[in-house]
Amino acid sequence: MNIVTRYYIFLFLFVTMILPACNHHNDDDDYSHYDEAVNATGEMSNARSQFTMTLLEDGKVLVTGGNNSTGALNGAEIYDPSTDSFSATGNMLHPRFVHTATLLPNDTVLITGGFNNAEGFMQSTEIYDPETGQFTAGPDLTEPRDNQMATLLKTGMVLITGGDSNKPNYISSAELYDPVANNFTVTGSMHFPRTHHTQTLLKDGRVLVTGGNSINDDGSLAFLTSAEIYDPQTGIFSTTGNMNIGRRQHRAILLHDGRVLITGGFGDNEITVASAEIYDPATGKFSMLNSMNHERAAHSLALLDNDKVLITGGVFCHPGVFSGILTSIELFDPDTEQFQEVGDLLDPTTFHSSVTLKNGDILIVGGVIEGAVWSARATVFSPSNCATCR
Repeated sequence: MNIVTRYYIFLFLFVTMILPACNHHNDDDDYSHYDEAVNATGEMSNARSQFTMTLLEDGKVLVTGGNNSTGALNGAEIYDPSTDSFSATGNMLHPRFVHTATLLPNDTVLITGGFNNAEGFMQSTEIYDPETGQFTAGPDLTEPRDNQMATLLKTGMVLITGGDSNKPNYISSAELYDPVANNFTVTGSMHFPRTHHTQTLLKDGRVLVTGGNSINDDGSLAFLTSAEIYDPQTGIFSTTGNMNIGRRQHRAILLHDGRVLITGGFGDNEITVASAEIYDPATGKFSMLNSMNHERAAHSLALLDNDKVLITGGVFCHPGVFSGILTSIELFDPDTEQFQEVGDLLDPTTFHSSVTLKNGDILIVGGVIEGAVWSARATVFSPSNCATCR
């Protein structure tokens, strides 16, 4: 069985057979004093997971693609914070999930790669124009890929790294999109092939890539501890300090002080972890933190205006023992370097997306919820209504 087949069988089983999903906190816990911080907003027209969500310049949010029980989606929607509602916009030219979406300097959105059953791993790209509400074809990537990462550089170009394709292993190559020339060109390759990794723009304009998974020589899944730094000035990746544990489908976010928070993920033997670490670009090293209150992977992070980090949902999994989907919301305080429970989502949720709106609220959308059901639900978390978040 090749790695492509193995991955998609795992994905299907994981999404459709976590039954029953769990509301994973102590029943005696009382979060009623946080209830006013978590509120439902208008639902999307389509339930979806593994989609993209992009904050536009006007404060609205673009949602594209994803998948549900019908397969990959080409539909796109716009969330308007002023009305708390979603409305349809033009459809993408191709259905796709596990793709990327990046806001460009001219306020259009670049969509790259992904997967659908008809085309497999995708090389096509599209560009969304908020002025017209339409998608137009962009230039092809230099090679097909899904589960890649994309980051807008300070140069205005977009860095695309890694992912999965029809190759025997995952992808180590990287490429750059130039919005002026409207083309993709190859740049330096990573030292390790990887997918389900993270990619974070640092304050100095370099890019931190962490973890993910690769394939060992015997065909088993490798959970990477390695991290690399991409320098746009040289177009070269260089190794930096390793993470303390290997992890994939973890999350990373840049803090205001320039450090990077790494949380959760799947570790060895597909067991989820609660551990977290901090990367300091000044030293090039990762330091372990006290763990989160819950193991979680495929969760979501969002940065609050005061530099605290909101952590929502995700899955926890010990194969053959127990698994479930989380409602838990935690808050990371970079001053104390501690995690604290601050409430619950309205549904156990994983493979969802979140984005910080221009008013400081957090929009949390879609994913897979209790009973392995794809969700169209959207929730707004208001830090102003959460005393601990201030």
